[in-house]
Amino acid sequence: MHQTPTLPKTPPIGVSATLVQGDTDVIEREPEEVESAEEASGVESFHFLEEHSDVTYQGGFTTILAEDSEENSIRRRVRQGEGTYRDKGTSLTCTWEEDQPAGPVHIDYPSGAKYVGESDGVLYHGQGRYTWADGSWYEGEWYKNKIHGKGKYCNKDGQMFEGIYYSNTGPGLP
Repeated sequence: MHQTPTLPKTPPIGVSATLVQGDTDVIEREPEEVESAEEASGVESFHFLEEHSDVTYQGGFTTILAEDSEENSIRRRVRQGEGTYRDKGTSLTCTWEEDQPAGPVHIDYPSGAKYVGESDGVLYHGQGRYTWADGSWYEGEWYKNKIHGKGKYCNKDGQMFEGIYYSNTGPGLP
């Protein structure tokens, strides 16, 4: 049976992010330092700090208040709009809403596998196409990260199967 990975986990930009501007300037910026409307949103590249040093994000962002209390209002930078997240050879391109993937996603995995379709922000969910590294593919309905519903499967030899799939089982699947 082919193994289907989940969507890559994306750490929040969070309290601190290294902001990469152009090819050379790297500055650290705390969200509290973002004060003007001009700095509150835009398109830039981020490298995550410390344990996420090899993780990058390039795309839209905005700044939101993390707490509603007037005394403790903390601004937090979040991914917003079109952007690409990269981690250890995996890239996730989608529209972001308050730091979460929203709408259709395009994921390329280091193995050569890819997924293009709907998600619930964490799992493949809805309509989508998953292509394994060997060239075989499934296109159709997904439910909570499982091939589930009407769909088509094409194996690496080009044999096409169509039907109803249930919890990663169905016509043609190994």
